[in-house]
Amino acid sequence: MLLDITTRISRAVDNPGRAGYVDYQWHLKDQLDVVAPKISYVELFEPWGWVVGTGVYLDDVAADLAAWRQRLTNMGLLALLVACAIALPLSYRSATLRSREKEAQEAIRRTEERFRTVFATSPMGIAVNRMKGGAFLDVNPAFERLTGFSREELLGRNALIVLPGRKET
Repeated sequence: MLLDITTRISRAVDNPGRAGYVDYQWHLKDQLDVVAPKISYVELFEPWGWVVGTGVYLDDVAADLAAWRQRLTNMGLLALLVACAIALPLSYRSATLRSREKEAQEAIRRTEERFRTVFATSPMGIAVNRMKGGAFLDVNPAFERLTGFSREELLGRNALIVLPGRKET
């Protein structure tokens, strides 16, 4: 085994860069009965004619990678958990707000419907006018009967038109 490794090391440094990688089998952490794959980087130190190298067991590299993979997976799961912890209450709040908005719109629709019914069926004449300028925005049928003007004649015109002897300004 040692002769094979020294041959591989000689080949690895026999190039213009005088360095390279060598993969081989070696006693696992100096346990003579267990052999494991190992990779080493070797470089020729020319002034002394020595080859200097360092190596790692591939099982150690795999274990380190697995540990990092597990850490990254855990961090990803934690990030996902935090995102869900933020998103779920926001989603619930959004759904609640949408529900309240629908309820409010329905309440407004019912109120408008009631107003429209009261406005249209009231025996009292009712007119809706602009604050500025007094233009008619709407009148009910009782107002039409009271003034003798049709709704179409009144809409957009000044409220003074219904007073006897008065003209619009």
